[in-house]
Amino acid sequence: MEMPLNALLDLKKRLALATPTDTVRGLFFSGVLDTVRYLATEREERHCSKLLGQAPYFDFLPYAIPDFLRLVYMGAQCLSTRDEDFSGALRKLGKRGMKDFLGSSAGKTFLSFSFSEPRRVLSSLPVLFRTTTSYGERTVQWLGPRHCRLVMKRDFMPAAYHEGALLCLMETLRLEGVEVRSRVTGTLDSEYELTWTGPAST
Repeated sequence: MEMPLNALLDLKKRLALATPTDTVRGLFFSGVLDTVRYLATEREERHCSKLLGQAPYFDFLPYAIPDFLRLVYMGAQCLSTRDEDFSGALRKLGKRGMKDFLGSSAGKTFLSFSFSEPRRVLSSLPVLFRTTTSYGERTVQWLGPRHCRLVMKRDFMPAAYHEGALLCLMETLRLEGVEVRSRVTGTLDSEYELTWTGPAST
């Protein structure tokens, strides 16, 4: 399946705004390649791998965001099917990225301080992003006991990718009735409404 025209144009806009200092940790690269390798055809997997060569990516070393953007968009193209559109594929890759981070030593440390208090974890989202990226500003606004808004400024990843990542985090916190709604406010700016109905039943 070819990349949708609107996705291709969106990618080009994001790439044009990147600078040499905009980086993301290597563990996210590996997650995309592993997901494509597992779910896509052998030909598609080779295509994604060829995009960035065969060099290994070390989990917490920084790599250029343009390379990651190209890989994510290509990966979403490879994973798109009749049953799952391009946005759905981006959400899948976002979930994988968050899962990989939470499984790392840094992610386990992040959760260990406040796993039993979801509000504290979600309030710490700006810290999580500062740990994994060199760019952007994020703030969390609380609108109710189980409702917050995450505001992102100058963040290179598309909204659907972050939707998947945030859903993964909330599910890891064992919350019930989780919902993430995004609103794009600029090429690199977006907002996310995070709500849930309660903790998981024991």
